Amino acid sequence: MEPSKWIVILTGITLVFAILVLLTLVIKLQGKIFTGIDRKKATEAAASKAQPASSSPVANVAPAGAAAAVEPELVAAIAGATYANASPAGVPGEIVAAITAAVAAVSEGPFEILSITKNKQKKVAGRSAWSRAAVRAYTEPF
Repeated sequence: MEPSKWIVILTGITLVFAILVLLTLVIKLQGKIFTGIDRKKATEAAASKAQPASSSPVANVAPAGAAAAVEPELVAAIAGATYANASPAGVPGEIVAAITAAVAAVSEGPFEILSITKNKQKKVAGRSAWSRAAVRAYTEPF
């Protein structure tokens, strides 16, 4: 005797939804596990930051609320870069510090900042430099 088509359909739908519920529970459980791991790492990182770094060769401490002046030479020295007067006419030290930090984050070895100049290129085809970079990044694999 063969089961009717309605029994097969009902069994199939029941199985599909039961498996979906089971997958949802597994994913939520994994989310809770990973959230707990992340919280544990964050508390450990906060605890390690709270301890003073006595072996630090450079201590730049400013009073709370005081605006600290950014010295590009100091930032370059901390980042391991050679600073070659990269702040010509009109480029603030904060910009040089940010660029040096960004280069240090992506570089794999010692580097030297030779110059920093403003990009004077006009928009090409109605797109800014950031937009062109995004298009290039997303279409590069093709």
